[in-house]
Amino acid sequence: GTAGGNLEEEIMGNHSYNINGFVRGNVGPLSGAAGPGEGDVDINIVGSETHVVGNNLTLHTAADALISAGNDIMITASSNMNVLTTSGIMSIKSGSDIDIRSTTAMLLKSETTLTETVASNTTRTTGGTHTHSITGIHTIDYNGDAHIRYDADYYKHVGKDTYLYVAAGVNHTQTDSPTRTSVVDVTETTVNPQPIGG
Repeated sequence: GTAGGNLEEEIMGNHSYNINGFVRGNVGPLSGAAGPGEGDVDINIVGSETHVVGNNLTLHTAADALISAGNDIMITASSNMNVLTTSGIMSIKSGSDIDIRSTTAMLLKSETTLTETVASNTTRTTGGTHTHSITGIHTIDYNGDAHIRYDADYYKHVGKDTYLYVAAGVNHTQTDSPTRTSVVDVTETTVNPQPIGG
């Protein structure tokens, strides 16, 4: 037969149902372009909503997607989690703190440039070996005092010329005179060579 028109329902009590098979449906015209409002779904839920899915869940939108919460949002995965943009910008911002941790290894890689700006103080702690390899020019500009301390042996390898310019000021030396000896045993391989691009 022919069907058409609207369907309105009002349930003054509860609504429960059980379906032993599957549910399939379509919202909007099956052919041709949808007119204004056609194909839309608007649901207002006054209380809470819970979905339990026994298998996979796929959410796809051909345009934009927005998830907004008036309080907290928690996303938990028992295995892997992947967040990917094929183009455009990925922006992560926090109104307060950001805590990023990895139980094992962590990799941060930029295919082009990397800019790091800290408005206040920076504290870095390395529990093991710290290797920093630079293939271009390395510039460090201290606009305040600079304190560099080595509590163990100090190794330095200069491959070419050295340049030193000291502005007007005072040269301070230590007040005590610990005994030091000299040993001629340094070669070009005494300082550990660093791998290029390591």
